[in-house]
Amino acid sequence: MLADGGILLLPSVIRVFSEAWPGIRIRILDVSANEGLEKVINGEADFGINMISAQSSEVRFTPLLRDPFVLALRSDHPLASKSRLSGAI
Repeated sequence: MLADGGILLLPSVIRVFSEAWPGIRIRILDVSANEGLEKVINGEADFGINMISAQSSEVRFTPLLRDPFVLALRSDHPLASKSRLSGAI
């Protein structure tokens, strides 16, 4: 399971991994965050790339990247002139 930004990095990560370890097969499962977590817990998957919202005490979580969100506004919107929005949303 890949969250937002992770899917953009996946092709390059797989290429580098495959070049370093050509004999290892990679299989991508497109499942929900909770289903992916269960597959790791049950041994059906060696690891998962998941959202932080899916948690379990049986699994060790290591952050891979920060997935920045942006706010898209028309240039004439009152908030568009602000360089920083803290607590606005």
